[in-house]
Amino acid sequence: MSTRVLTCVSNIMVPVDMNRPKIIYIQRLYRLDGKLVASPGGVPTIEWTNRVLHWNSDQQKFEETNDLMIERFPIIYRNGEPWDLGNLYLYRWWLKFAESSPRSIVTLDRKAKNLLSYLHFIDEHKTDDLPLDIFYAPPLSRKNQRVTYIYKSYLTGLFEQKQNTLKTVKQKAAEVAAFYMFLNDNKLTPPGEEIQDRFYTLKQHKVMIKGGRQFPVTYSDIHITKASVEEEQFDLILGEEGGVRPLSETEVEWVLEGIEAIGNRQMQLMVWLALYTGARKQTER
Repeated sequence: MSTRVLTCVSNIMVPVDMNRPKIIYIQRLYRLDGKLVASPGGVPTIEWTNRVLHWNSDQQKFEETNDLMIERFPIIYRNGEPWDLGNLYLYRWWLKFAESSPRSIVTLDRKAKNLLSYLHFIDEHKTDDLPLDIFYAPPLSRKNQRVTYIYKSYLTGLFEQKQNTLKTVKQKAAEVAAFYMFLNDNKLTPPGEEIQDRFYTLKQHKVMIKGGRQFPVTYSDIHITKASVEEEQFDLILGEEGGVRPLSETEVEWVLEGIEAIGNRQMQLMVWLALYTGARKQTER
């Protein structure tokens, strides 16, 4: 039987304000393998090693690699302490790929920063009426009222407002999707909570490759694609107030749901008039 633990050595760069989500860096992080063995006297003991066997296909033999280590491993802090779920996600990702190749710390750092951006979004948009958290999904809520879909809408808005590139918002959305898939696969959920089909839904489409062959690709509806962004974009209508953009079908649905929840019939009729006739306030001349 074997198990794995991790240990770290040397300096940690600690930020000053620990209330806001931050990343600190461990100068060196090692992976240790622990193997349970029996001593000559029959007493179980653990043998620790920092060595990994890799198969050399050219020489047809196993080769031993010592000192499996990564420098400047990012640790995400939230509410003044390490964020267990996010850091476990990063560590497990490193272990998975460290088996076969020394993945660049740049990739791991980008993944950590994408998760950090998600935490910042949650903290900055949390209110008494909207108590956002990573598992925020009110009972009987629609998709657009759950934290992952709220974040996707926010990222799409950043792209439309030219505050982030399409590549950036795609990476951030994909990281959040991968994080929730990790939680789902490892059953890291609150008691009685579901992850899949609540915080994301899997989709599948076929991709054409060279030679005319097709293979299925699975992705989530949290992912942002160029096509999904273009569906939300319309040509600007120029008027006395400058350029304005009509609401998309999704945004119209949100408005109607909100008005229906208020229960004010007069306001509901006014909104219907504005939405379906294009009427808006004009300046008298």
